[in-house]
Amino acid sequence: MSVNAEAMPSGAREAEEPPLVSLIICTKNRGQQLRACLDRVARLKVPFRWELILVDNGSTDDTAQVMREFLSRFPGEGRYLHESRPGNGAGRNAAIRVSRGEILAFTDDDCYVEEDFLVEIAEVFSDPRVGYLTGRIMLFDPTDYRITVNESPQPRRISAGRVVPHGLVQGANMAFRRSALEQAGLFDEDFGAGARFAGEDWELALRVSFAGWDGGYFPGPTVWHHHGRKEPEARKLNRFYTIGEGAVYAKGVISHRRRLRMLGYWLKRLGGDLLKRRSMHRVRLVTWGALQYVLLRIRHCQRTETAR
Repeated sequence: MSVNAEAMPSGAREAEEPPLVSLIICTKNRGQQLRACLDRVARLKVPFRWELILVDNGSTDDTAQVMREFLSRFPGEGRYLHESRPGNGAGRNAAIRVSRGEILAFTDDDCYVEEDFLVEIAEVFSDPRVGYLTGRIMLFDPTDYRITVNESPQPRRISAGRVVPHGLVQGANMAFRRSALEQAGLFDEDFGAGARFAGEDWELALRVSFAGWDGGYFPGPTVWHHHGRKEPEARKLNRFYTIGEGAVYAKGVISHRRRLRMLGYWLKRLGGDLLKRRSMHRVRLVTWGALQYVLLRIRHCQRTETAR
């Protein structure tokens, strides 16, 4: 198996009831940055039972040591996982499979959670209609490029069955109800950091919405994003995101039950881009991403047929 799971000592005897929230953090080769992230996790103030799952996604630096040292002194329930398959989707899915929380919360190794992060998440999910959420992402270093943040104080609720707008759900601050994932499935491992395409967070939120769950952006759960990227690196990342956007459109049209809604949303976005001649480069990248995804699906089908 590719997953190596280690349960670390808990500060209290296991109770019969499972934890309400599982907080999942995946990382690869960012041991020093992870230290700062975990320092903030240690300050969380949570009045209910929760668990922490740290996933080492095939690191070759001191990440495993950092995780084990932190968990050895962590007073709550913690677990270390090693996932050798590349990609954030693979790491997150491995964590989901061993987790026990009804709510599955995610942040990144370059984020600092507020003390009430899990409390605010639980408050949103107290509404039984909510199947997913994304929260506020503040820019920690004002000299970093303003990318992968959402500092709006205004909530934005998306009704069940609607297309979740592109860019609304971000992996740095998101959560899903376990029962919603039991209906919609887990992360698509062709998507995510370290995989072929970006957009695993948005793609999963789309499936949860199409499975009949409300969700959206709720500014209560807050993290500070310390990504450290300046303009040249941010441009490269934006290219990856834009190609991934096209791949998500293609998957939605091919696979989702609400494919006509997905196609309509794609065409609306395309029309808006075509009206802005400066966006032609974006149109080409989105189209290239969609084509790459279609070719990937064809290869998957060919391999499946060959294996029969």
